[in-house]
Amino acid sequence: EQIIISGMAFGIGEKEKLMLRSGAKPRDILATTGAFGKTAAGFKILLEGLDAPADLRKSLVDTVFMPRARVEEGVALAESGAVTASMDSSDGLALSLYDLSRSSGVGFRVDRLPAAPEARKFAELHNLELSALVLYGGEEYELVFTVNPERIEDAKQALRRVGGELIEIGEVTEEKEIVYKDEDQLKPIKAGGWEHFKF
Repeated sequence: EQIIISGMAFGIGEKEKLMLRSGAKPRDILATTGAFGKTAAGFKILLEGLDAPADLRKSLVDTVFMPRARVEEGVALAESGAVTASMDSSDGLALSLYDLSRSSGVGFRVDRLPAAPEARKFAELHNLELSALVLYGGEEYELVFTVNPERIEDAKQALRRVGGELIEIGEVTEEKEIVYKDEDQLKPIKAGGWEHFKF
């Protein structure tokens, strides 16, 4: 048997500052507020028994036990007015891209996978595919968002003011494909991650 605790929150926001999943346009910049892959590695330690040197192990496991939602960063980006579409990545980077793609009617080309250095070390240690840790882990709680290229500095400054960082990872495309660049090849990103109500 499993115990599942589910919570729900409601709030009130100013309409002009809402960041929806719709609104991304071709040639917008695709960005995140942080790197990915650490929680996927942390779950491999906790659930699959893989190990790592003590410092690396602690860093990875801590991301599972102490997640940090990017609330201040989200507010700052909303107030900047530079963001065209956004959502959190708690279900995984790949699924976030698919949700944004479906809502905005666009595709994405990821030029740089936002891999955390710790995830890279863990992947090398266990001969794992780094892209799988980055794309399909989930539970990162980073923001995945698109920015009008003419307003990119506004978005960067907004995040800096709250101690955050904007990481450019790619571009919005007209073609409704979701791909990532691996050296000189474009490879498809498959839909995968945590899907609610799927049993």
